[in-house]
Amino acid sequence: MRYILYCSCIFLLLSCAQFVPPTGGPTDKAAPKLLKANPSNKTKNFQGKIISMDFDEYIDITALKQELIIVPDPNIAYLIKQKEKNVKLVFEKQFPDSTTFTLNFRNGIKDLSERNPAKNLKIVFSTGTEIDSLTLSGTILDLHTKQPVLDALVGLYKKDTLPLNKKKPDYFMKTDTSGKFLFENIKSDKYFIMSFTDKNQ
Repeated sequence: MRYILYCSCIFLLLSCAQFVPPTGGPTDKAAPKLLKANPSNKTKNFQGKIISMDFDEYIDITALKQELIIVPDPNIAYLIKQKEKNVKLVFEKQFPDSTTFTLNFRNGIKDLSERNPAKNLKIVFSTGTEIDSLTLSGTILDLHTKQPVLDALVGLYKKDTLPLNKKKPDYFMKTDTSGKFLFENIKSDKYFIMSFTDKNQ
């Protein structure tokens, strides 16, 4: 009986293990670097349902669900799975055909020790034979103060989308600390553009 109890205690201790940043030593100021991605950036004819990324150090993905922006929105549910230095996005089904998608991770992936976010981390892929190349940039200013607006939503709507407030934008993103935005890899078309702040989701 003692032997059985002892084994149970060992099992419980092992099952509770968690990644903990090491203490001591110099401060880690380096952001995590992407070593490998599948699909790789600018992949064409992607038909998979899993996006996998390997980094050069252990990572923290606590805020990934809130930070990740996928444009255009594929409206597909997905799970986030992490194992050591790897993170996977497992989608419920394949992405819509003949479309270029951009995954902007913003500050969603950080190193485990000092929480330094990966810089300018984006993955672009196409489910068709071409990567869309249209770009659009600008700055959002407050109408009254003329100051840049941080985290304003900027939406692009195809020209036949009316009224704009009744439909999600085809492409969307948030402004940076300078009120600037940059859309890349957009399908060539005519769009309405609208910016707003969302106070209550």
